[in-house]
Amino acid sequence: MKRCVDSQRLLAFILSFFIVFPEITLAQIQNGHDGKEIVNPSHVKLLYPESFDDHGSLPPDEGGSNDVSVCISGGGSRSLSAAAGQLAVLLSRYEKQIRIISAPSGGAWAATSYYMLPDANLKAKYLGEVVDDLQTLYFGESGDENPANLGWIDQKSLAAVPRRIGFVDSLWQSLVPGWQSIAKSKPWYFWFYSHIPDFGKVGFTGWKNYVSKAILQPIGLNPDAVLEPAVFKQKPEDMQIIVTAAMENKDGQRIPFEITPGAVGARATKYNRYGYMIPPAYFGNKVNNISYEADGHYYLGFDEGKGFTLADMLGLTSAQYVNLPGFNTGFGKWLTAPSFLYPELELEREQARFDSTSKYFMDSGDQDFLAIMPLLLRNQKKIIAFINSGIPLKKSAIVVGMEKVIPSYFGTMADESAARSYYQRAADSSDYKKGGCLHNSSRNQVFSSERYQELANEFWKAKITGKPIVFLQRDLKVLDNDCYGVKGGGVIDVLWVYNDLPDGWIENQLNPELQTKIRDNKILNSLAWYGGGKFPTYSAVFDLYLPPAGIKLLFHLSAWTLGQSKSELLYMFGK
Repeated sequence: MKRCVDSQRLLAFILSFFIVFPEITLAQIQNGHDGKEIVNPSHVKLLYPESFDDHGSLPPDEGGSNDVSVCISGGGSRSLSAAAGQLAVLLSRYEKQIRIISAPSGGAWAATSYYMLPDANLKAKYLGEVVDDLQTLYFGESGDENPANLGWIDQKSLAAVPRRIGFVDSLWQSLVPGWQSIAKSKPWYFWFYSHIPDFGKVGFTGWKNYVSKAILQPIGLNPDAVLEPAVFKQKPEDMQIIVTAAMENKDGQRIPFEITPGAVGARATKYNRYGYMIPPAYFGNKVNNISYEADGHYYLGFDEGKGFTLADMLGLTSAQYVNLPGFNTGFGKWLTAPSFLYPELELEREQARFDSTSKYFMDSGDQDFLAIMPLLLRNQKKIIAFINSGIPLKKSAIVVGMEKVIPSYFGTMADESAARSYYQRAADSSDYKKGGCLHNSSRNQVFSSERYQELANEFWKAKITGKPIVFLQRDLKVLDNDCYGVKGGGVIDVLWVYNDLPDGWIENQLNPELQTKIRDNKILNSLAWYGGGKFPTYSAVFDLYLPPAGIKLLFHLSAWTLGQSKSELLYMFGK
């Protein structure tokens, strides 16, 4: 009898590998309920982006006519510093009208940490104080606590982050966590411990811990806290926060991945037919059972786990190193890339399975640099796009060179150095003809190619005349894009804002004494000896650690740019 029972158990175990789940249709996956219900702590309904309320899609007519959404590009400490000035102006005047803030990497560092501040009294100082008269700026001692002093950094402000983080430091932290503290306490151990990795915390664990120590812990936030809406204490109730990243599926395609306070998951795209999200508390945990209920939806049971934490969010969205040679393939990728369990839905013979293996994740800044796609997915009609690029504008006889991802949104080939003699359509390139979503040229287009030269020319005109590098582009028609799941047909207005130094800005806006400091003392110069950039287009990789004057003046340049764009803001916000 016992042998018979054991045989039955063995047979059941073998059959469990071949079970197929009940047939479902695309409509059943996409037309979920409101996405809020959790049946019990271990039995969770899948949340579908197309049906979100708090977490995702908004009916196009739900917001007010003057509601505006904002996207802030990636760019590490450079974008964080610029975003501080941009948000300081926008949020002080228009916060109640901002519908969504979407950002990857450095832009997400700024926006999320501001809204996660545990104390409302910290808000006023955290972004920084805008100085109305730039002639009053000066470079003084670090102890001179005057907002106009470029030499002083408030340690409780966002500006302090680039003083706590650096390229070489972060590289060691990702590979050899703990070396700094060891070196400081026992200097004679420095060489030994900087060459013998702490194998328990290599790769992503080291990186996210390092970022958390620079951003979260100084303002009293617990990096190990699970992401949830309650963490965003300072966020207006009707505003959404979206942090973007990318997930690599088993075929090597990078799938747009969204992180919101209430849900995380992948979008439905050409290479990811069924998009859905799950509560952060269960993300990364192992699926232990799946059921298909009478309401037409899947319910997943999860093992206990720590869930998706604040440190995971900030580290994952900024894991740009995964795109670097040595880290993007083979052993380097296996060792260092963020990896999480994610129940990816598959169909076999029109029946459902879930592939619960680990997936690789990475910064999506080299793809959707602006994180504008989530706003287009949600039918936002007015968008302010902050291009906090490390590429200064250049011009040949005809072509204006700029940040490579921007022309890709218009189906135009990138040319950051302005070396081409004409604007080449992406459709004419070899990458485009390869098809798929692996290359920007065939992945990113959402606007007509005919509208790109208009944007490029206006940017260049603003730069050479010493004006804010902004352009309000009206009536942009949105095109279909199945790499991101964007449905075209709508018409939107975009206020483009580019991070570059207008000609003569330092000479015309700053006082002579400060100009001398900049010229003779080189107070804005990159601190990197291994490939840093110039103010304000510092390198996102090599210039994580920035000079105090560079951080502060980038803040003031960004605030000045918006402050001088009154007519454009009047159009966008209606006041």
